[in-house]
Amino acid sequence: LNDVVHVERADLAEQQDRVVVQIADGKKMLKDIQDKILKMLAEATGDILDNHDLIQTLSDSKVTSSEVTQALTKAEVTSAQIQQAAEKYRPVAARGSLLYATIADIANIDHMYQ
Repeated sequence: LNDVVHVERADLAEQQDRVVVQIADGKKMLKDIQDKILKMLAEATGDILDNHDLIQTLSDSKVTSSEVTQALTKAEVTSAQIQQAAEKYRPVAARGSLLYATIADIANIDHMYQ
C-alpha cells in the first residue's frame, strides 16, 4: 500500500512523513519538559514556592505543553485523514501484490517462464 501511495500520491506520502516526525518531536518535547520539572522538583530545597526559577519554569512549561498538545492533536487528525485517503489505493495494492506473487511463481509451472 505504501509503495502505491508513494507512486500515485507522492504529496500524501511526504505529508505523512512530516506528520510522523512532528508527532515524534512533540512527544519528545513533552517528555523533556516533564523530566526538567521533575529534576527541578527533586533538587529543590526548602519551600518550593520561594523558588522563582521553578515557578517560572512551571509557567513556561504549561504554555509550551498546551501548544505541543494542540500541535499533536492537529497532527494526529491530519495523519488520520492521510490514512483515510491512502485506503482508497488498497485495492490497487492488493492487485499488485497478487500479480507479483503470480509472476514470481509462474517459473515453477514451466521453465520457459524464467
